[in-house]
Amino acid sequence: MKKILIIAVLIFILFLGFIFRSDIYSFYLKLFGSFSELEKEFGEIIKEAEKKIVLPPPLRFAGEEAGLLSRSQVIALTNIERQKTGLSLLKENSKLNSSAEIKAEDMLLRQYFEHSSPSGEQVSDLAQRAGYDFIILGENLAMGNFKDDKALVHAWMDSPGHRENILNPNYSEIGVSVIKGSFEGRTVWMAVQHFALPLDTCSEADETIRAIIEINEKKVERIEQLLEAMKGNLKNKREVEEYNRIVSDHNILVEQNRVLIEEYNRQASAFNDCLADALK
Repeated sequence: MKKILIIAVLIFILFLGFIFRSDIYSFYLKLFGSFSELEKEFGEIIKEAEKKIVLPPPLRFAGEEAGLLSRSQVIALTNIERQKTGLSLLKENSKLNSSAEIKAEDMLLRQYFEHSSPSGEQVSDLAQRAGYDFIILGENLAMGNFKDDKALVHAWMDSPGHRENILNPNYSEIGVSVIKGSFEGRTVWMAVQHFALPLDTCSEADETIRAIIEINEKKVERIEQLLEAMKGNLKNKREVEEYNRIVSDHNILVEQNRVLIEEYNRQASAFNDCLADALK
């Protein structure tokens, strides 16, 4: 008798599942949340890195005595000035050296002395050409005849905007170029300093997680299309069981993606907080 009762209950449950099969999918979506809602939340939290660029007016130096200048000495003397105020020393970066050299050579070649080239190229474009990703980027320009490296760095330190760049606590790397050439019929030194805080100072969110999320999104879409096609055409117990199995797989995948999205958002939030602190 007990066995017959159990069988009867199971048959009744299956009968209810068949009768209310159109509501099963909606029930699971309400319980776990749709993927599209999760994806919307995922998309809203990710920000593009804001970048800051500092460009004091170019410095023309009227000195007549021309000595020898060198990249290494300009960097060393710049770090001495930072050390005097208790700031960390700047690390020389080869990519910033390249971007500074591109700038110095271009100004002599095209005979201009501005942060923006005649074709509109900015310091951020030079950094991109050199393959340098940054959060903060600064450029100091100087032109004239300098007795030595110390005279050049002192000229920048006597100029408030250039001094601010040299003593900016947010910078961690530097690149320098000093080139002698002809400008408007005079032989002069063209000097460029590029300061920066690299983008990798802040750990970016793991793009592998994002890629998995996007793959799962496509899987979920395909499953939802299949369920929609099946929903109004369930004819027997076997088809109902298969429908419910697919619904279960769908919700497991949605839950897995929810966890991945939360982790990606946590990483993205930490990255954004790091950027905000760096740009204060």
